[in-house]
Amino acid sequence: MVLTPQQKMEIALALDGLGVGRIEAGFPRVSAEDAEAFGLIAKAGLKAEIWGFGRALKADIDELLGLGAHATVIETPTSAIKLLCGKAGPWRANFIFRKLLSHFLLIWWELRARLYLAKRAELTALRSKPRSWALR
Repeated sequence: MVLTPQQKMEIALALDGLGVGRIEAGFPRVSAEDAEAFGLIAKAGLKAEIWGFGRALKADIDELLGLGAHATVIETPTSAIKLLCGKAGPWRANFIFRKLLSHFLLIWWELRARLYLAKRAELTALRSKPRSWALR
């Protein structure tokens, strides 16, 4: 659902009226409409603290400070693909995903082979062990 800046402002006013202490007003760098809504909410003189979302980028933090945010939730990439790709684009993500998948499959097959060999060695040792319980 997409809300207009005025609709977001009405929601913020209602939340403030209910006594909500912290309003997460949006991610201003996503769009001009989000920035407008954030600015309206931040300048409305609400009792609630106005928080915003931003990436761990100077431009995102500067935008939030410029619009009057009290605080921010900073998002950072956490997956290996995001960390490795940066701004390289989806083709790079696809390449890295395939590399990670092939690496995982190699490790999986090696583990299976080791487990098979260990089980086989264990069975061989059991077969060659004298059976003291057997009737003589």
